[in-house]
Amino acid sequence: MPDTNFADVGKFNEKFGFSYSGPPRELPVEWAWRLKFLKEEIQELEDAVAAGDLVEQFDALLDITYVAMGTALLQGFPWQHGWDEVQRSNMAKRLSIPHEGRGHMDVRKPEGWKAPDLAEVLQDAKESKETYPST
Repeated sequence: MPDTNFADVGKFNEKFGFSYSGPPRELPVEWAWRLKFLKEEIQELEDAVAAGDLVEQFDALLDITYVAMGTALLQGFPWQHGWDEVQRSNMAKRLSIPHEGRGHMDVRKPEGWKAPDLAEVLQDAKESKETYPST
């Protein structure tokens, strides 16, 4: 696996015996535990924002990403393929006019916009001989 953020999380999972290299599957551990873990990281972000602490905000965002990727690894999700599909879909969005009182531009789905087809990404992963996690 090349050096990527996803590969780094894979190394962590492997070190502690959480590795999985197979087709996409349901999470093999209790979802409540993973969700609690993610919520704790989101709470850390909320606390850091309230405190105006940039270091802790950065740490929380990195931890949220790490936990999310670790969960995706446990499920055998083809991360890069899914990421590419979401990126394609997001890049098709357009900038709209500022919203009154918000003071910033907004990104909108234009007419004809197509949502990411993650069902197809997962189906392709199940049918592929490639093992996952994919980077």
